[in-house]
Amino acid sequence: MADNKGLRVNEMIRIREVRLIDDEGNQKGIVPTLEALRMAKEKDLDLVEVAPTANPPVCKILNFGKYRFEQEKKLRDSKKNQKVLKIKEIRIIPKLNARYFEIQYTYESDCVQNNLNNQKALALDFGVSNLVTGVTNDGDSFIIDGKKLKSYNQWFNKEFARLSSIKDKQHYPKKMTKRQYQLSTKRNNRVNDYISKASKYIVNYCLEYDIGIIVAGYNETFQRNSNLGKQNNQTFVNIPFGLLRNKLEYLCQLNGIMFVKQEESYTSKASFFDKDEIPVYNPDNVKNYNFSGNRIARGLYKTKSGMLLNADVNGALNILRKSNVVGFETLYARGEVNTPIRIRVA
Repeated sequence: MADNKGLRVNEMIRIREVRLIDDEGNQKGIVPTLEALRMAKEKDLDLVEVAPTANPPVCKILNFGKYRFEQEKKLRDSKKNQKVLKIKEIRIIPKLNARYFEIQYTYESDCVQNNLNNQKALALDFGVSNLVTGVTNDGDSFIIDGKKLKSYNQWFNKEFARLSSIKDKQHYPKKMTKRQYQLSTKRNNRVNDYISKASKYIVNYCLEYDIGIIVAGYNETFQRNSNLGKQNNQTFVNIPFGLLRNKLEYLCQLNGIMFVKQEESYTSKASFFDKDEIPVYNPDNVKNYNFSGNRIARGLYKTKSGMLLNADVNGALNILRKSNVVGFETLYARGEVNTPIRIRVA
């Protein structure tokens, strides 16, 4: 008897020896195939090759009709549990003068209403070495490490400059070479992957801790007018913070989380625990403001009372305070925040 699914059964098994499992699940070791067939016929059952790639193949004594029925039932049940994705749009994008094409699929997706707690909010402060600093109005905090993303950009800038130097010596036209284009594509894919994983982690954090609001800091000109030195500017400008915010906003809509964008000027200078007033930056009327605390070291903020806390955590708390979406009675009563946990998403 042969099976149309590709399994060898009974006389179809022509190898000299097999590793046998009897009908009760006991290991019988390596036995001659003829002996295994005799044992199966004595019990009015079948000898089925269940692991043909093993050495020697593994065979089991069982009722083949019942075995096939159970396998087909498992297959039907697995198909019932599969989620069918409906394609909404397909984009075909030519790359490198149409030498190859990138295909993008857009799927329809339903929004899920998770009924999260709107009295709990998560503030996000974006940066370079600390890509995202998140802190809740209860004082829990985390930092998504940005050093790997920073290293991607540093590697890209160095290699791109090297290729540009070679191109100039060869009097190549000003357009990018094939190697430069491949380098850019590789860098963009790595950055997009890291950004996607970071945004997914943030949304999952909110779902796990029943947080209903995300407040993300933004400044429309903070990358265009950055003046952090040549090396830092290259890294800072190459990080797509706008893409990160857009991915977060999209995931928040899918999961029933309120997403709020908050202008973040002076949030890194003001002291949260001293309740400093946080003004809004006006490029047409620049003023100097005095705040209660200040940064005493890289990544460390000191309040008026002498309390030390992570500078990015202080900035994220001020972003949340500036948005006025939740209260801080519990946090002010505690007088401190938890030490942030550093997360490496990839």
